[in-house]
Amino acid sequence: WEAKGQVDVTFRHGHEWLQEHRDEKFFLFLHTYQVHSPYLPPPEYDRFKTYRDGDREVPITPQTAGAIRGSHAYAGEVLYTDHEIGILLAGLHDLKLDDRTLVVFTSDHGEEFGEHGWIGHDETVYDEVLHVPLMMRAPGLVPADVPVRGQVSLVDVLPTLLQLLGVT
Repeated sequence: WEAKGQVDVTFRHGHEWLQEHRDEKFFLFLHTYQVHSPYLPPPEYDRFKTYRDGDREVPITPQTAGAIRGSHAYAGEVLYTDHEIGILLAGLHDLKLDDRTLVVFTSDHGEEFGEHGWIGHDETVYDEVLHVPLMMRAPGLVPADVPVRGQVSLVDVLPTLLQLLGVT
């Protein structure tokens, strides 16, 4: 099977929508299955071809354990998605929306690659599955480069956004 929601197409459609609605107040939610099994990063982002085995670097081959192959292809998907996020943010800048747009990047889950005897995200509650990125860019509302050290939850995203925007 093939996961739908490739990031380049999704973000391109999002940028087109932003062009049409740039003079309005807007809420735009973009979702992608790019960093999701099956992990098939574009060739130029499939860069993680070796892994550490003790003190040596070993090439990844079809005989390499599935967890190792998967985690390295996953890293390629993340690298590719990061690149596409950069293009999306550049598009916000080009449309002169970057200074008035609050942007949030997050994920619904991480992945486990055999760290606790499981591959996937639907059987355990280890940090590999629960610890997800949560990044907010809110010019004039939140200082840049301020990490939050305490634990937060995705359930906190909506109330935080409403508070930042002064919405009750």
